[in-house]
Amino acid sequence: MKTITQNTIQDAWRKAFLFIVKKGQKIKDNEEELIEALNLFLIINNPEEEKLLNGFHKDIQQWMHENFTEIRKIPEIGNSWSYAWRLYDYQGVNQINWIIEKLKSKPESKSATITTLQKAGEESYVPCVSLLDFKIRENALWLTVTCRSLDFGRKAIYNFYNLAELAKKVANEINLKNIKLFVHAISAHIYKEEWNLKV
Repeated sequence: MKTITQNTIQDAWRKAFLFIVKKGQKIKDNEEELIEALNLFLIINNPEEEKLLNGFHKDIQQWMHENFTEIRKIPEIGNSWSYAWRLYDYQGVNQINWIIEKLKSKPESKSATITTLQKAGEESYVPCVSLLDFKIRENALWLTVTCRSLDFGRKAIYNFYNLAELAKKVANEINLKNIKLFVHAISAHIYKEEWNLKV
């Protein structure tokens, strides 16, 4: 497992991108070629101070924002449910409110953990962001995210921005100012069309 520690989302993403290109293995997913590094772990110390990366895949930026904020089905991923549905209306449960109340009642909790996964076979799409764990440690909110896979050429950085916003929302509700973001990408990959991206 490779661990990358940086202060900002952009620095962590750039370092991860370069690591995947340099050390990853070329594989095929169906007919698509990609470079993959398994079990990449990112520690981002100050994600809440981040400014959006301008001019980089603006369509993906908007798409990912809507994915995290609009409760709807998304045609591009087999008409599967958005992250917003999985977080705020998951089988009728607002999981983020549940996290907030759990941390308010027990700040030292080790089990403020939620999933975005359905039962095996319930849907054809398995969400990339699969598990989110919230802990209050060192007077900060620590959000640790397990991802089955992340596309570091296009989508990963916008996942990080939206996860940081989610962490900030929870932190504000429990009167914490600082957050840290930890991301475990089981398959950290870049598709062929992005291999030469200048980061």
